[in-house]
Amino acid sequence: MKSIALCLTSWLVIFSVVLAHEPNLDTKSGQEHSTYYLVTRPDFRKCAYPNCGGFYVKRLNRKQTLCMDGTLSEDCYVAELDVSLLGLPDLQSQDFAANFSTGAGLVAGNFAALDDLKFPSVAKLVAAEAWTGAVGSAGKGSSWKVSNNGIVCITTPCLSIDGQLLNSKKTKVFAGVDLDSTTAEKDLAAKGYEALNKGSIIVTGKFGKVKGPAGKAQIIVATEWYTQLSPIPAVEGSCKVDSDCDETHWCRQLEGGEDSACTPFMQAGDQCEGFTLPWFFERCSPGLICKQSD
Repeated sequence: MKSIALCLTSWLVIFSVVLAHEPNLDTKSGQEHSTYYLVTRPDFRKCAYPNCGGFYVKRLNRKQTLCMDGTLSEDCYVAELDVSLLGLPDLQSQDFAANFSTGAGLVAGNFAALDDLKFPSVAKLVAAEAWTGAVGSAGKGSSWKVSNNGIVCITTPCLSIDGQLLNSKKTKVFAGVDLDSTTAEKDLAAKGYEALNKGSIIVTGKFGKVKGPAGKAQIIVATEWYTQLSPIPAVEGSCKVDSDCDETHWCRQLEGGEDSACTPFMQAGDQCEGFTLPWFFERCSPGLICKQSD
């Protein structure tokens, strides 16, 4: 009996040590500062917005998600996605929000109460990062942020890819990433590899094995992958408001009045403003003085 008790005590000590070193993100205290989320489903409940009509999100790689009210659930309701911190033009923000709501994107961020004080218990998701998917649907498998670690080998397999499991402290080194096995178009795969060489991408998939003169190693075979969204101001493209353009352009109405386009500011000494049709109107660059048109 004494030996059994000793073994049980030793096992409990070992188990406690393992728990101390394994991040437990399925508890209230274990949620990371900025968490990666994916939309699981739209909200079709029949009640007034914002209590209904938003969507549900879940933490990637985790069975449960910590909601704003402190409860743990498979997924949590949010009324809207707030991308104001990302500095995106309006059109880009709208496009990403639409894609994200259908499961075609990822967000790193946190829950916060809606700005409307009438609904203090209704959550929104405030994005610190936005990632767009190549396939356009949630992939199968675990999700990793991967990057090229710069290692160059003279043989294969070469452990040149560093991986960080999302919403976890777990890291792993891979011999490569396979983006060609998805249903995405080949030119998108080429852009994915280019993004991986320049920085990081997020890959959802399963492990595969490769072997060569240097032995055996694991790769990630993607079912979906994501590239990080950054502001892409329109230069001479379509726009709705001035913020859709970069700092050197403004949004001017086109002839007919139905569309608008980003138009360069006039510079010092140029003719601008004055009385003219909207699609011929020129605006002086902020802080400069132009000659007023006759």
